[in-house]
Amino acid sequence: MKRKLLLAMLIVLAAVLLLASCIDGVVIPGVTPGTTNNGGNTDTNNSGDNTNNNGGNNTNTNVSCVVTYKYNNKAVYTQSVISGRPLSSQQIAEKDNYASNGVKFTDFYSDAAMTVPFDFDAPITQNTTVYCRIFHTVTYMYGSTKVAEHKVDSIGGYLTQAQCDEAVRMSNVYTGLYTDKNKTVEFDPTAEVKKSFTVYCQLLCVVSYKYVDSEGTTHDLAGLKQRVDSIEGFTDEQKAQIESFVFRGFTFDYFYTDETMSRAFDFDKAPRNDVVIYCERDETKAGPNVRWVLSSDKKTITFTGSGEMYEYMYNTSVPWYSYGATVENILIDEGITSVAGCAFYKFPHISSVKLPGTIEKIYKNAFYQSSITEINFPKSLKTIGASAFAGCTGLTHLDFNMGLEHISDGAFQDCSSITTVVLTNTIMGFGASAFERCTGIASAYYIGTEAEYNAIDISVSNFWINQLAHKYYISQEKPKEPGPYWYYDDAGNICKWYHTIWYMASDKETVPFVTDYVDVDTGINQNNVNFMKNSTGYHGYQFVSWKLKGSASNYTMRVGTVLTDDIKLVGNRGNLCGDNVIWKIVGTVLTISKKSASVADGRMWDFEGPTDAPWYSRRNSITKVIISSGVTYIGRYAFVEIFDQNNSYGSFTYIDIPKSITEMNERSIYNCQHLLYIYYEGTPIELLGDAENGIEPIIKGMDKLVCLDISRVYSNVTGMDFSELGEGAYWANITTSATINNNGRVAWYYNDGVLTVGGGNESHIMINYTSHADTPWYSYRDEVTSVIINKNVTTIGHYSFENMTTVVSIVVPKNLAKTSATAFIGTGYYETQLSEKGVVYLYTDGAASGNPGPGGFGVVLKCASVQKEMSG
Repeated sequence: MKRKLLLAMLIVLAAVLLLASCIDGVVIPGVTPGTTNNGGNTDTNNSGDNTNNNGGNNTNTNVSCVVTYKYNNKAVYTQSVISGRPLSSQQIAEKDNYASNGVKFTDFYSDAAMTVPFDFDAPITQNTTVYCRIFHTVTYMYGSTKVAEHKVDSIGGYLTQAQCDEAVRMSNVYTGLYTDKNKTVEFDPTAEVKKSFTVYCQLLCVVSYKYVDSEGTTHDLAGLKQRVDSIEGFTDEQKAQIESFVFRGFTFDYFYTDETMSRAFDFDKAPRNDVVIYCERDETKAGPNVRWVLSSDKKTITFTGSGEMYEYMYNTSVPWYSYGATVENILIDEGITSVAGCAFYKFPHISSVKLPGTIEKIYKNAFYQSSITEINFPKSLKTIGASAFAGCTGLTHLDFNMGLEHISDGAFQDCSSITTVVLTNTIMGFGASAFERCTGIASAYYIGTEAEYNAIDISVSNFWINQLAHKYYISQEKPKEPGPYWYYDDAGNICKWYHTIWYMASDKETVPFVTDYVDVDTGINQNNVNFMKNSTGYHGYQFVSWKLKGSASNYTMRVGTVLTDDIKLVGNRGNLCGDNVIWKIVGTVLTISKKSASVADGRMWDFEGPTDAPWYSRRNSITKVIISSGVTYIGRYAFVEIFDQNNSYGSFTYIDIPKSITEMNERSIYNCQHLLYIYYEGTPIELLGDAENGIEPIIKGMDKLVCLDISRVYSNVTGMDFSELGEGAYWANITTSATINNNGRVAWYYNDGVLTVGGGNESHIMINYTSHADTPWYSYRDEVTSVIINKNVTTIGHYSFENMTTVVSIVVPKNLAKTSATAFIGTGYYETQLSEKGVVYLYTDGAASGNPGPGGFGVVLKCASVQKEMSG
């Protein structure tokens, strides 16, 4: 039994020894094993120097050494070699092919500091560690030339600062570094380097273009500057840009490397440096495919070819510009689709031009201020450019064919001789001022309906068609209702079904306020006569007579009169300002009165606008308005802006409203800046009514007058017992008597202890009273605490406010010229000033620097001369 157990143990030991003799090396997890033996005595390598044990004949008993490869301080690979021998070529190849994380080792060192490269040819005498390193290579290529290379340690993963700085410098030299051949992804030298790669360097050369015109002036073509790859050269897009580049309306045909234009530039070669190219045009070209030729007598220019002419921006850019003084005839071939911009700018001798049926556009300034008198517009024409015919005073008739869509800004501006225009319903818009100052246009004929015409996009500045022309719409059959309609006769002549009468408000107006139509065959009928009489209201007023525009004679409309053309009638208002109300101005006085006393109507018209009153133009000279008794209504905008800006005393300061007035429009008196008083001839009850007793005011609307922010309405209290009056605005007539030596009227306003007093009519002088008991405001003597003299007053009369002991404040106007020393004697203010200062000061409503009081020092009243008037 013991023998059997011993035999079994020997068999197991033999098996273990046999297995150990077959092991080539140690396997590290995650790493491809080498063919080494960690401590065994059998060499199983298949090199030529070692004994192969597959045959079983030889056994090498030499000691093996272990070579351990470390990367980033970790063992990643081992090999076994017989002591005293170097690594075999197979082992070296295995080492070179080994990859860690997919990246091959590029450098091997014998020290941990990785300063001494490992010598793979040296014998291995002991267990050895090889320190491995991986370097990524960043290679810089300019075309097929390697211009730089950077090694980047995989452990660090980034270019060093020095390498990064060098890459930045290279990007400045080469104008661009890219990581793809197409040069679309820019190289970032600060990004992590994860593998070896190529950086493609691009060098872009700046190509500038210049043009030397016929006058020797050099122009920099800034819009054509290009950056061209110095290796790949011009792209197809860049070449196309050069061919299509437009300067001042034309393109170029020849390109040179020198200013003398003797050496042609080859666009198929890549430029190696920045370069300037000089451009030249073919002077025989008038368009990309259009040529021009001048006749031997220099009077005719012929254009041949097809397609568009150039849109020259300046007349000096036109190659035939220098022949403008001699050219009389223009011949344009079929197939040409446009007329060049500035083509015949200010040509003084061309007259009639016939355009071919292929023309689609007339460019800007094509015939600007030329002598052209006649031109056709073919059906192919779509657009007339800006100012194309501006200033062509020889044109008299424009006949646009169907197909025209747009007339651009100022196209026919200042064509003062044009009298008729034929427009089509294909027109979609007129540019700004297309027919501005075409003052001769009398009729415009539209080939379409009124609804179609109203759909045209007409800019605000194109009211010419309403201001200057009678509009007619096409109608081949005579309409049942009169109107602005026309047709072509069999010969193609323009014919009207009806003539138009324009009714104008004045000679200055260009737009009719109403129109009427007269049959061209039967002439004026009774309806036309009635229309003149009954349908002529304008801006709130009417007319008494009419005259032909430009004539001084009145126009009489008679039934049966056949008109030979359209007419414009200008209305005359005479002196009407209401159906039965008239006006007149004598000197500076405006008087409004009834035309006929026997007719009940006394209403003024409501004018539509502030400037519509017939006396508006003389408003600055009006100082007084008299509304006569019998006038019942003051209309809207009757008295607007009546004032003299330079003279408040010689201006419109008051107005009398008679008791016959029963209504005033709230805007009847408007912006009369010096108007202080509206004197109503009726009593306070007639003005304001008496709500307690159910009495309504006689005048409607006076309480809503917009002028009440400046003016005040005063009611007449002449002869009334003043003691019965409460707060309010009043005026009274002061007649000549033994006690009162001045006549006129005086107005005052009392409210909450404040008494505001104004003067008389035009004199601005308050009357002299014999005592305070004669003043209208005597009954308020114990209630007034403040006296304000209104700004129209220049003189304050005797005893005006005598013994009003409760008055503690007095304010006089800046323009006060004279005041009586007795005017304020006995007032609380007077007595206080006298006792405190020994002199009485009056202060104005306008401040004066350095003086005390609410305003500036205006008047001194000395107590020693209280019976004497003192000059201020």
